[in-house]
Amino acid sequence: MIQVMSGEEHEKEQLFKKLILNRDGRTYDKIFVPMYVRKKRYQGKWHEEQKVLFPGYIFVDTSDIELFCQYLAKVPGFKKVLRDADEIAPITEEEKAYLLSMMDEHYIVQISVGYLIGDKICITEGALKNYQGSIYRIDRHRRTAQLMVNLFGRQTKVEVGLEVIQKYSEYASVVSGVFAGSRCRILENHKKEKTVKASVDVLGTPATVVFRYEELKFLSKSEV
Repeated sequence: MIQVMSGEEHEKEQLFKKLILNRDGRTYDKIFVPMYVRKKRYQGKWHEEQKVLFPGYIFVDTSDIELFCQYLAKVPGFKKVLRDADEIAPITEEEKAYLLSMMDEHYIVQISVGYLIGDKICITEGALKNYQGSIYRIDRHRRTAQLMVNLFGRQTKVEVGLEVIQKYSEYASVVSGVFAGSRCRILENHKKEKTVKASVDVLGTPATVVFRYEELKFLSKSEV
């Protein structure tokens, strides 16, 4: 990772590609700035915009980091390469796999889509589908989620786009069927199938049951 002034990531990315590639075409494989997509409202409408995923950093894929740094040190505007003490500190293979699993082929984290059951987020589409356990804060107004992930040898905060399409109560009353008259706690809501997976008390023991929408009455906060 190359550290530059925040806001100059793309400018320096193009400069590094131009000057270093012209000197030695084999110095690196890729130089890129990871981005994420979020929605922002202006002029009365919601628009998609791209933001830098790690402000102030540019990523380099190279098999010879020392050679790359020799060229990089001569480039105007170079600040530093992320290091651990006096050693260059590349991200680990696990960290690389984590990042690549979230980004598309253009190194962009697309918007995820989900819903809330009480305060629990359920991701149905997008990069966060396999990482919803890493979400520690959701901003529904800004349509973003903040993750705490293990990157660069430490816990790192990352913001990505998240569209919360609906919020459901965590509890429902069963109005028909075998469990009519019972109250259940919703675990998963499958909108396409119009079913929910819920926990219901059966003779004093919690059991997981799949209910159809028409079998339930979703409860508001005042009814819980």
